[in-house]
Amino acid sequence: MDEDPVETLRAMERSASLHESLTRLVLSGGDTSAAAEMLAAELGMGVAVLDRDDQVVAVSGHIDVADFARADGAAPPRFDSTGILACAMEQTRRTGRCVTSGLGDGRRASVVAVSGCQSYFGGLVLAHDRSLTAVDLRCLEHAAQIIGLITLTRDAVVEAETGVRGELLTALLTSAQRPTQDLVDRARARGVDLGELTVLLVVEATARHRVRIRRHLDRVAEQWHGLAGDHRGMATLVLPGRDAGVATKEIHDQLRAELGIGSLVVGTDVLPPEPWAHAFTVARRCAQILTRLGSWDRWATTQDLAMYGMVFDPDRTADLNRFLDDTLGALIDYDASRNAELIKTLAAYFQCSGNLTRTSAALHVHPNTLLKRLGRIGTLIGEDWQEPEPALRLHLAVRMFQLALDLGVDRS
Repeated sequence: MDEDPVETLRAMERSASLHESLTRLVLSGGDTSAAAEMLAAELGMGVAVLDRDDQVVAVSGHIDVADFARADGAAPPRFDSTGILACAMEQTRRTGRCVTSGLGDGRRASVVAVSGCQSYFGGLVLAHDRSLTAVDLRCLEHAAQIIGLITLTRDAVVEAETGVRGELLTALLTSAQRPTQDLVDRARARGVDLGELTVLLVVEATARHRVRIRRHLDRVAEQWHGLAGDHRGMATLVLPGRDAGVATKEIHDQLRAELGIGSLVVGTDVLPPEPWAHAFTVARRCAQILTRLGSWDRWATTQDLAMYGMVFDPDRTADLNRFLDDTLGALIDYDASRNAELIKTLAAYFQCSGNLTRTSAALHVHPNTLLKRLGRIGTLIGEDWQEPEPALRLHLAVRMFQLALDLGVDRS
């Protein structure tokens, strides 16, 4: 059916007016909330703006967010990827074109992806009760491009500020002494009092989520007057006036609720005169230990892992070496001189709860070979090594030896 020429003319007038208004908005440094209000006013539609994480970040006009988004606790509502508009959103992300779908009761919604430079920046959801002309559709697609431009402009400003804060974080974490006055002044110019910082957190996540986590930590740092950045391959956050346990749990829960990301978050309290470089090393090693122990999607403090303190605390390396030499020294020397695998055998034995059949299978050796190795272990460290108390000490030593090896702890 041909479009009504009168309605087409009105749509062209709306489009021209909106184009002019959005252009002024960009030039004046407006944000997505202002763009949503402008769209709602010019088009007579309810408007919701989604960010790159599909969270609803701006709403204007008559639109029921519950039609297309789900709320999860205190987090902003997130677009429902299984809901009534899911197919429409998938199509617009693929084509860049505006797609309209029914909501029921005669209501309609149009969605259009906000994208640019082959990146997804979010989307527009528009609620209305009328048929859209071809001009209307192009108008909405143009509006999405303008919002993409606003997002790019904002990102450039944020990235510049993030770069400065990242430099401050690196300077703080690489200094073995108290922060210099220059560093203190530079941080204060950005609302950060280095003397008030008391907590350090590191976040481990899969590679595909690191950029999103970094952006989230940047926002948290700005809101809480801290610093965030990447340091030695770890997303890192330092904060003022919080308990490590409370802050660590809060960040982990935020990443889960707001971004839908499972992560490993480790925090530590930092009290003067402890250098920040030392605190970072401790937290980073704790995260590595948890990863090697098979832990994931959880939070912990360094205090929670105190039993592994000799492994993750560089100030206790001498204690670790003494403990390992006292318990495993004879086995370590034997393995090194004979190219043997007594430590590996002992680790498998404990892993299999002392079951000889399972241990020999795990090591891929004949049961008789296993018995000979266990006999050699008894000869070297004492025949009572399988008694409860010696076995517990030995089991802990083997675990620490393996973790220290994985973490590259100096055994010289």
